Amino acid sequence: MPKPAIAELRWAGHRRSIPINDQLFIGRECPGVERSRRFLLSGDKISRNHCEIRLDHAHDRAFLIDTSTNGTLLDGKPIERGELTALHPGSIIRIGEEIFEFLSTRFGSPVDASAEETAAMIQVRQMVLVVGDIINYSGIAQHTDPNLIASGVQRLWNEVGAILERHGGTLNHYAGDAIYSVWDRATDKRAAHNAVDFCRAAHRRIAELGTGLGLRNPDGTPITMGWAIVVGPVAVTSMTRRKTVIGDTTNLVFRLSGLAGREGRAPIVVSEQVRLLLPDEPGFGDPERVLTKGRTGTETVYPMSVGD
Repeated sequence: MPKPAIAELRWAGHRRSIPINDQLFIGRECPGVERSRRFLLSGDKISRNHCEIRLDHAHDRAFLIDTSTNGTLLDGKPIERGELTALHPGSIIRIGEEIFEFLSTRFGSPVDASAEETAAMIQVRQMVLVVGDIINYSGIAQHTDPNLIASGVQRLWNEVGAILERHGGTLNHYAGDAIYSVWDRATDKRAAHNAVDFCRAAHRRIAELGTGLGLRNPDGTPITMGWAIVVGPVAVTSMTRRKTVIGDTTNLVFRLSGLAGREGRAPIVVSEQVRLLLPDEPGFGDPERVLTKGRTGTETVYPMSVGD
């Protein structure tokens, strides 16, 4: 069998080329990625997982996927975060202050986004979803210096992201004042338990950080977050290293996170389906029927204690 064609990145100004056999992850750490498939860069503008280059040998195509905070430039233009963007021989990639050129005698075929191919890339999966968002973020942002907001939120997500990794969750994305993460029940039999443990650990860590983040409510109290946990079927595409998860279950978890920690509710709330998955889990309160914005009917939610 012939050896697969190899593309490479030429690192401008460093007289170095980085081989790409199928995937190359670039970032400050790229945790969990084997050494041959990662390239580490330093610098305060480089994310832990900054971007990925993926080769499609079957169709002679190559893609660049941005997974960063500060963005990735392709031929001088920013690309959409989490989306596959076609690469061609000679494409120039800018990551922080570093510039790379994508080189290959192959992988330049035009992208055929046929409906048949797209359908094959999507699966319906049972997943546990968690959204945590900063309570009263608008009020905090209104009364806080933008630089302090940016540095505080960045530190917050770094801390929460490390806790998420320890509890086996996958970051779907950050949405400004919210974090959205998932656990796949097909590969994690303790997905619901791990999601609960993550929320409790994240809540405790944020309380420890307190005003050290520099983010305070207008009345001077430290920031808090509301957490929602739901389970259900979602449409998942794994074209990127991070799963893209869509569907009504996603809508529900975002709506419930907007109720958690508000109007006297506990900072962690779970859907009735999650409660049924955890019959022996301590710390549940009495159920409550709630309206969710933009959806018909009501949902039953259970408050959870934050643990010791």
